[in-house]
Amino acid sequence: MAELHPESRTLLQQMESIGVPPISELTAEDARKYTVERVKISASPLLEFKGRKQEIQCTSSRIPVRVYHPESYHPGKPVVLVFFHGGGWVIGSRDSHDATVSSITQLTGCAVASVEYRLAPEHKFPAAVEDAVACTEWFLSPDNRESVGLARDMVVGVSGDSAGGNLAAVVTHELKFLDLIKFQVLIYPASDFTTQTESQERYATGHLLTKSSIEWFRGHYLSDISQQQDPRASPLLYPNFENLPSCLLIVAECDPLYDESLAYGNKLEAAGVSVERLILKGLIHAFFSFPGACPESCSQAYHQVAKFIHRHV
Repeated sequence: MAELHPESRTLLQQMESIGVPPISELTAEDARKYTVERVKISASPLLEFKGRKQEIQCTSSRIPVRVYHPESYHPGKPVVLVFFHGGGWVIGSRDSHDATVSSITQLTGCAVASVEYRLAPEHKFPAAVEDAVACTEWFLSPDNRESVGLARDMVVGVSGDSAGGNLAAVVTHELKFLDLIKFQVLIYPASDFTTQTESQERYATGHLLTKSSIEWFRGHYLSDISQQQDPRASPLLYPNFENLPSCLLIVAECDPLYDESLAYGNKLEAAGVSVERLILKGLIHAFFSFPGACPESCSQAYHQVAKFIHRHV
């Protein structure tokens, strides 16, 4: 077992200080309440956001989206990044990831569209997938982008952390036929419900995301165990990875999802897709969304995101 980074210890101590019970002992409603409390103490922007936030509703289903407009765009072709928050498809929101998305917008000079997809168990699989695909397709339209003050000629990429990384990965497969998504940034994506990996056993307890919480999230998200085999739930199971967009894969070393995240990147690379990997030593799951607790590690990750995006536009 790898040694924890000091910022991982800080994050775990902050979680302990507010007395968060194991999520496997909570209802979805109570888990969301604790998420709000966690954000208050651990999530503050790495950089002061100087742009503009715009609340919109997109698609015929009127899915809420917060669009972050940078104060000034990075030189070159403008970019909009469609972002899906993590939280096991059960918790999390635009607000839980506001500090992260604000920092990324400020650092990259890109617009970011943070999607409020439907959550389980009220809306089980594949509701979140349907929302993620529909929203991304909406932002791929020049007319739609123009309607919310974005440029018609924008480059579009997708990103997300954990469950959001799962959704971003699925979107690239489901919309591959359009050939319009130019890059993907996946942060410790959940990629395979069907396999018990060594990292799930190695970090089964004591590292924020636990084996029991993974099972709790799965039980809330999926209606029955057979859905694990659906590639829209387990994107590692898609049969064809060719012609998917270039990928930046960010992985935390001390994360139960470590093995399946790397496996997804390996399968992309085996199909001829360009993959860059950033493995954060001693970091735990969820660090990316807590820049207040993990400023050094988040700075490293966010700067890598900026460099990757700027190379692909």
